[in-house]
Amino acid sequence: PGHADLLGDLAVLHLQGGRYAQCVQAAQEALNADPTHDESAYAIALALEASGQPAQARRWYEELAVGERAARFRAAQPALAEQCLAK
Repeated sequence: PGHADLLGDLAVLHLQGGRYAQCVQAAQEALNADPTHDESAYAIALALEASGQPAQARRWYEELAVGERAARFRAAQPALAEQCLAK
């Protein structure tokens, strides 16, 4: 999990810097290290949306809005979950 957190933080830095492909790569590595690292799934959705890939982003938003991942995400990150539902 610590490794996933570091990769997730790296993904957010890439996202903030407009480096969307690098964001997706780091976030995917975080998810590979910890499949429950939902913040990384959200970073992927944001990066895909920002890079003009709305259909792919929608898939990630939907995964964060329903099911097991959604319940975990809402419990851990209620403000981000609300933003996700607004998408």
